[in-house]
Amino acid sequence: MKLKLLAAVIFSLAMGTVLVAQSPRPLSPAGTASVQVLGKWVKSEKQAYAMGGERYEGGKWIDIIYDRPMLRGREAFGGTGKDYGKSTIAQIPGVPEAKVWRAGANVSTRLKTEVPLTIGGMTVPPGEYSLFIDLKQPTEWTFIVSNWAAAPRIDPNIKDAIYGAFGYTRTRT
Repeated sequence: MKLKLLAAVIFSLAMGTVLVAQSPRPLSPAGTASVQVLGKWVKSEKQAYAMGGERYEGGKWIDIIYDRPMLRGREAFGGTGKDYGKSTIAQIPGVPEAKVWRAGANVSTRLKTEVPLTIGGMTVPPGEYSLFIDLKQPTEWTFIVSNWAAAPRIDPNIKDAIYGAFGYTRTRT
């Protein structure tokens, strides 16, 4: 009886491992990059696990939320001349064309900042923004910080937000 129970447990664990190993990996897993600025390191009575035993206090956050493109053997920005970068700009029937790259995969890459930032000589006030890149040539790109909101899915009926870069216009930049 014990031998049958042990065999059943081992079989169950083995099958569970096989099923987990076969589960599909997300095409473009989500990522976040965050930094805290304008604060200060202070000594604390409580144990702090940071180097030097200090805590960072009073800072403001800057976050970038993105989906990471998985190339899987594909070239990131294929093409030359007028076709450079076209492979990054998907076309979906019935959805307005994406004229710029969404700087990531899937949902528009987002910048959230609690402090004003200076990017390329321009001041970006605190807030939440979508990030895009206009790919002109391998050495000529334009980084775009836009106030377009991010839509949770592709839907041409959503007019006040965009998914990725589909329907992007400069009117909201």
